[in-house]
Amino acid sequence: MEGAIPDITDYTDYGVELSTRIKNVGAPRFYFTEESMTINFDLVIEFFDKDYSEQLMSIKYNNITVDYKLQLEDFTMLLEFNTVEVESAHIESNIILNLEETNADEHVTNYFNWASMLIIPWANEYKPKWITSFPIPREVPGFIKIEEISMSIHDNYLSFAIDPEFTLDGPKVHAEGEKTMFGKLFDSIFT
Repeated sequence: MEGAIPDITDYTDYGVELSTRIKNVGAPRFYFTEESMTINFDLVIEFFDKDYSEQLMSIKYNNITVDYKLQLEDFTMLLEFNTVEVESAHIESNIILNLEETNADEHVTNYFNWASMLIIPWANEYKPKWITSFPIPREVPGFIKIEEISMSIHDNYLSFAIDPEFTLDGPKVHAEGEKTMFGKLFDSIFT
């Protein structure tokens, strides 16, 4: 983090375990074209000591824009990132006292944009699971089997369709004779 936030280790030291909380600010905005999709959002990351007893700082990222291509290949959603950029960032802290003198907001903005330029080629090349590759299960046992799935992207909307076969099992009973939550839901729907 020292590369992104000047002099942070003067306040936290090296190798200190930190905890974070990530929050979306407002609703994300999606834009669709046949060539690509764009999501635009604001994000706040709050940094705490290990056990969340003291907040060290928060960073608000303003106007993060993720431009990407999305395709469906054999029950796997694949993302290919074109760009990931942030317009600006703002740091607030009660313990880091020299944020203005070190141009911390500008450093964090530049670091975010620089890091994304390095990460995007790696992510697009290796397609790590849950970053650029999202498998869709063909079956959730006792609930649904998906026979076919399709997706198409158009200007201003995304079309997604599945051909499901619901394989709902009857209510299950615990050894004590009490039905599971799924069993109670099954009863409430079908009786």
